[in-house]
Amino acid sequence: MERGYHPTKKIQCRTAESYIHDSTSSSYSWLLLGWLAEERVVPSKRLYKCYYDPAGRQYRAKYEVFNQWEKVGLVVVDD
Repeated sequence: MERGYHPTKKIQCRTAESYIHDSTSSSYSWLLLGWLAEERVVPSKRLYKCYYDPAGRQYRAKYEVFNQWEKVGLVVVDD
């Protein structure tokens, strides 16, 4: 599979459409292996992003993900 190409998984329910990404998606190449990003589009067309660690814990912002990585001793460089 080419880097940057990733067939995102689309999940649809009555109130929103969700797209699941991992580190093979070009917009989320910064994610560590096993982490997922969810883009949820609600009927008003607003986009919400959530991130999930390998254990399934949810983080509502990129900075929360970086804070978690720093807590476990990872060095975070955001360019």
